[in-house]
Amino acid sequence: MKKSVILLSLIVIGSAQTDYSLSFDGDNYIEVANDKSLEISDAITIQAWIRPEDLSSHRTVLGKWYQDQATWSYVLYATGSNGGAGFRLHDGSHNFVQLTSWSKEPVINEWAHLVATYNGSVAKVYINGTEVSSYSTVGTIAVNSNPLWIGKEGYGNPMNGVMDEIAIWNNGLSSDEVVTLYNAGSSLDASTNSGNYISSANLKGYWKFNEGAGTSVFDASGNGNDGIIYGADWDTTDSPFMPLVGNMFKIPHHHIEDYMHTAGVEIATGTWDVIASNGESSTSSANGPFTLTINASALSSDETGLVPQEFALHQNYPNPFNPTTTISYDLPEQAQVTLGIYDLLGKQIKTLVNHSQDAGNRITVWDGTDELGRPVSAGVYLYRIKAEEFTQTRKMLLLK
Repeated sequence: MKKSVILLSLIVIGSAQTDYSLSFDGDNYIEVANDKSLEISDAITIQAWIRPEDLSSHRTVLGKWYQDQATWSYVLYATGSNGGAGFRLHDGSHNFVQLTSWSKEPVINEWAHLVATYNGSVAKVYINGTEVSSYSTVGTIAVNSNPLWIGKEGYGNPMNGVMDEIAIWNNGLSSDEVVTLYNAGSSLDASTNSGNYISSANLKGYWKFNEGAGTSVFDASGNGNDGIIYGADWDTTDSPFMPLVGNMFKIPHHHIEDYMHTAGVEIATGTWDVIASNGESSTSSANGPFTLTINASALSSDETGLVPQEFALHQNYPNPFNPTTTISYDLPEQAQVTLGIYDLLGKQIKTLVNHSQDAGNRITVWDGTDELGRPVSAGVYLYRIKAEEFTQTRKMLLLK
């Protein structure tokens, strides 16, 4: 390596926004006072992100009904033991649809995206963007003036777990819209159309649970259907959307090693600063910018100890990202490597690597484009490596 210097510039941007959720223990709930916008009769869609802690029986996600169940309107629930997610509608005299998925179910302590739709003729249930059950039926949903309960016992038991991003529409969302909502997570605000999602005007209730404190939840649909919390606790320890929290910025050492080796330098000097932003204005740190120097000239040229011991595919960084992200992987021996990007349906979006590589720590960068160089939409993508007999797949989230 040449004894030269490369200057690097690094800006670390922190965000003060935190994504909150609400934790239910089976004895608490949210009550939303009745509003005409929630008296839905012809078509409906219900969305919820849930991380259940107990699915031994039916667990209510939300429902609008009388206490004695004499006149239900609509109910969404989750259950285990091959029960999946359930959806009930009521026409005032009998259930005209009782739909339960038997092919897929939420997993304990893992986030799942539940969506139930009814367009006036067909009812469907989706889990994580995939349709798992459908039923053809015709009927009119009963209208009642009672509150909407989120997490409250009615059919089955109260919710036991964490919930986020509850939404209700007065139309049946298309499968493309459901997939768009699942892929985008919280980066897509349901009150604004984006991509294949075109139903923001039909949004009647939207509770994002981002208040983080207090006993009220705000309705982001604009219809004023705010809710009162009865016992549920604010939760910041986990989220389906991987928010930016904390103040640590990590660069794996083998990334730095690769950059310096490629540039043929032994000394790298960089400056960096911290900028806080609320989306409208930004403030730099009072004691920055800072300087970091990496001197590799004293390192031994013997690289035998740097060869990985096993194949591995690491989590991309940063994640979430926009528009580029770095993917690193380990090769303990020379191998024919293929590394590609796929959507959640398994369709290949782009090939990043397809050739033989020597043993070592390797990195590559994806710029969020497809094989033709076109930017792809925001959402969850998979990246998969195959090296000899080794294969591994990981997820990443592209934001726009």
